[in-house]
Amino acid sequence: MIKKIKVQRITFFILLFNFAFLTAFSQDVRSRNELILLQKMDDAKVAMSEGHYIEADKNLKEVIKGLAVLPAELTYLFGKNSYYLGKYKQSINWLSKYIELKGTSGKDYYDAAQFLEKAEKAYKEGMDSDEPILSPESIEVVRVNSIDCADPNATITCPVCNGEGVIIRQGPLHKTYNPCNYCDETGYMKCEDYNRLLNGNLITK
Repeated sequence: MIKKIKVQRITFFILLFNFAFLTAFSQDVRSRNELILLQKMDDAKVAMSEGHYIEADKNLKEVIKGLAVLPAELTYLFGKNSYYLGKYKQSINWLSKYIELKGTSGKDYYDAAQFLEKAEKAYKEGMDSDEPILSPESIEVVRVNSIDCADPNATITCPVCNGEGVIIRQGPLHKTYNPCNYCDETGYMKCEDYNRLLNGNLITK
């Protein structure tokens, strides 16, 4: 009886050890895969800086497909690169997502806002590519949020200008001030317009 109990205990500890080992191994493999994908994101940055936008697009799509949780910076990079590829609607979607995630505190906010304006202008002029677009709505971990517009007269602080009515950019010598067309320079937008912005469907006038 005692011998049987000892055997059971040994078996239990062996199984426990194997489980711990497999868990650690799985986490290690996952960590290495994530590092490889994050390196691809860095490679995409280099490709973009050198004007190789198709190569950057390929790398970024691999990251989007492979990572379980996408870093906010990726939404900015993919949106900006989409602009260079002439995919203006796709650019609007992803840059809007970046602004939603990071607001004005994001390190790439001003650049994202600038490219968002350019993409919207090109899109309104009918210059968009006919190629299929990849929407952030199709990526579960970066699905677009929305708020309940129960009150049709409700207003939301504009996340683009942070309620200032103007977009402020810090230049090398001084600041520049541009009117915020997302809220008509009021600093606030209607609830339905706010939801359109979050989903990349708000086109400025």
